[in-house]
Amino acid sequence: MKLTKSLCDKAVYRGKGKKGFYALWDGQLRGFGLRITPSGTKTFFVYYRVGRRQRTITIGRYGVLTVDQARKRAQEILVEVSRGNDPVAERKAQDTTFADLATLYLENHAKVHNKSWKEDQRRLQTRILPAFGQRPVTSITRAEVIRFHQKMGTERGPYEANRLLALLSAIVEYARKIELIPFEHSNPARLIEKFNERSRAVFMKKEDIPRLFEALDKDKNPYFIAFIKMVLFTAARKTELLCARWKNVDWDQRILWLEDTKNGEAYPIRLSKSAIAILNSLLLLSDGSGYIFPSTDEPGKRLWNVDRPWREVRKAAGLDDITIHDLRRSAASWLAQSGTPLQHIGAALNHKDRKTVEVYARLSDDPVRDAVDKLDEIISGNVIDIEKLRQSKKTDTA
Repeated sequence: MKLTKSLCDKAVYRGKGKKGFYALWDGQLRGFGLRITPSGTKTFFVYYRVGRRQRTITIGRYGVLTVDQARKRAQEILVEVSRGNDPVAERKAQDTTFADLATLYLENHAKVHNKSWKEDQRRLQTRILPAFGQRPVTSITRAEVIRFHQKMGTERGPYEANRLLALLSAIVEYARKIELIPFEHSNPARLIEKFNERSRAVFMKKEDIPRLFEALDKDKNPYFIAFIKMVLFTAARKTELLCARWKNVDWDQRILWLEDTKNGEAYPIRLSKSAIAILNSLLLLSDGSGYIFPSTDEPGKRLWNVDRPWREVRKAAGLDDITIHDLRRSAASWLAQSGTPLQHIGAALNHKDRKTVEVYARLSDDPVRDAVDKLDEIISGNVIDIEKLRQSKKTDTA
């Protein structure tokens, strides 16, 4: 039966209960109908399928729209469907900003699957969202992404620009997979030529160790001081070491097991005498959180912000170009220079790729322990008595 004004006026809710709705279908235009709720509200809608997906679009209230006006709008929508378009998906995409999408991506994907999700969050907040956050996802063009990539390459360098581009692409792909935007929508961040990346070859000299330790010991946070020294004595990755817990220290075997690792597999760090001494000093300060390097600001959590104090320390030590990861590279380089076999260095650093270990070469019963003991010898041999240095300075001043 064709929907008419008279039929719509007389229509009443005939469903069961106080939830749901009752549909009165139009006999002339398939998919067009009038929805009636238990409260008596009457609304025009159109129903269609795209593949196996069922879609419903609300057109408007009866009374605000006449039957003929609603039928005309329903016909326009169904024509779009016949052309292969999906009006629901397109409307949803137009209403979704990139900031909305980024929130979904972080909460439902990055935090679940990516150990480095905090890096994604940082890049979004500092670079990507200021550029695209308030834009509808489908309005972002390839030309805009190319200009953004080039700008980031100039301001932040090729490595960071490429990571930002990859994150942009991953977020748009996520939106397509969850059908927040039409799957047919092209990804504006794909097939853009990336910058060439050269492996970073910045190392600290062994002769700089005394200056570093002197500047480091002036910091007020004992956990930060111990952390930086442990990076040097173990050559461990920053985040893996920051996540370390007391329960994973094997004092008898002198091993610290790292569980939250880049490779996804727990692996042991052999502890030299100096590393054991550092842990013993921290054990006296243990706050009960279980973390070897706990936060002094947030009880129960681990130490987080080490980059800011590190910038102050390296500036005081005259090591402005050295990052925390460069300390790991430097330790590996010192081992390579001392003649330690590359496979032993690779095992000590938990590297699976020999080519990665060979980068550091630019610079017993347990060969891996021999490696960390050798590292202890190198560092300790270059650390002067800080107290004597201070006394010497006082004498010179006098």
